[in-house]
Amino acid sequence: MKITDALRGEHGALYTQFDYCEAELARHDPAGVRRVAALLGSALAPHAHIEDELLFDEVDARLGEPADVLEIMRQEHNEIEALLARIAATEDDERARELLIDVIDAARRHFEKEERVGFPLAETVMSEAELTSLGLQWAKARGVIVEVEVS
Repeated sequence: MKITDALRGEHGALYTQFDYCEAELARHDPAGVRRVAALLGSALAPHAHIEDELLFDEVDARLGEPADVLEIMRQEHNEIEALLARIAATEDDERARELLIDVIDAARRHFEKEERVGFPLAETVMSEAELTSLGLQWAKARGVIVEVEVS
């Protein structure tokens, strides 16, 4: 499996979490907001780190310099993590709710950018074999078994 396919799959699972978070926000339960924010953060942070370290760094290496679009994506990863940290730090329930809405909106926009620009860029500058090799590294990092056909 190519790493870009694996990361798109993670996006699919995270989209479901975004929907759940939005439903939780509608309940107006302050403790629920913090719970779902913590859950979302525990999924988003490792996802972002894998993208940065496994995929984006390799794309930059192939290009010979950091790609502007990937630098923007790294900044967005940091911004989303900072918003999640602000939720954990605030004692203002309404502010926590607003920040969680910001996280979900930012993450959805960010994922769309990755799916439309970042992943296709990777698929342009890297071979299928390279992407598959990174997919195996992703699987190892995630503790997932991926069978590879041997020719």
